[in-house]
Amino acid sequence: AYFVPDEIASILALRFHVVLPVFIVLNLLVNCLCLIVTARPKLQALHINMYIQLMAVIDLASSVAHLPFVFDFEYCMYSNYGFAFYFSYFGWMLVYLLRSLGTSALVCLSFDRFMAIWFSQAFQKVKENSQKMLIIVYIWTIVSYIPIMSYGTVIDQGTNAWVSLPGYRFLESKFMSYYMIYLQLCFGVAPSLAIIVLSTGLVTGIFKKNIVKCGAVKHNKQFYQTAAVLGVNLSYVLCFLPYQFIAATYRVDKGGCYGTLTGVMGLFWSQSLVMVWSTLNILIFFMINKAYQNEVKFLASYVPCIKKQIGKITEYTSETTTNNSNV
Repeated sequence: AYFVPDEIASILALRFHVVLPVFIVLNLLVNCLCLIVTARPKLQALHINMYIQLMAVIDLASSVAHLPFVFDFEYCMYSNYGFAFYFSYFGWMLVYLLRSLGTSALVCLSFDRFMAIWFSQAFQKVKENSQKMLIIVYIWTIVSYIPIMSYGTVIDQGTNAWVSLPGYRFLESKFMSYYMIYLQLCFGVAPSLAIIVLSTGLVTGIFKKNIVKCGAVKHNKQFYQTAAVLGVNLSYVLCFLPYQFIAATYRVDKGGCYGTLTGVMGLFWSQSLVMVWSTLNILIFFMINKAYQNEVKFLASYVPCIKKQIGKITEYTSETTTNNSNV
């Protein structure tokens, strides 16, 4: 009853043993760099820095939560009790929980920028209570995931074989069906809609509130902070919406561990997009936001090979300027 066809097993091998380790390593490197950059004194004074650090920490935790999948295919049948227990009670649900926490931080960051542009006076209260808002949202998220993670069982099949039965996948009940809909609506659909609506408000606010005209653009911190958030939000929509649609429609065949070959392929590509976003969102923010960009350049100047190249560029620039002035 728990046989996995060869063509699906080959996709799982590619997904978990080849692609996933690459994304985990990249994710660890990028988010560790993010924590080093955001620890700089100049950035610590920025209000939005808290959200960026929080997203980096959650992405790091998500990478760690993905590690068990590298060493096992998440089959229904396991030769190790520890793997069977982990995938019965944690597995993907722990990954989903961490993703929901990261998405909540992005929604709060977008709301923060929205209030800063449209309601500058009320923004001060939002700024003062931002940590309390995050704590309330995170408690609600974690409490919401606990019931679904408590349903599961491990069945001993003898001869060092255990069957993992996560409740959300195998337990057929109205409660489980309704609870999964609740999780999808509250932590999938609602955050995506909130990000789209807030991003629309940010784009409108940039022009309506003359954010670009509030001084020279290259010195306009509010403009670059807003543009950076918009860049991250756009990448979220492009990477997460396909996954949310495919995951919501994915069904496991009766008596089997996985769905159709098309469904497994869809999950493979959509999950890869999500991992790409987890790696790129910080880089996108750094590339657009001038304050963070300058700190990255400053830290990069301490790397010998990069420092040498910067010196050559500076020397070439000064020579060119001198020659032009002589002409």
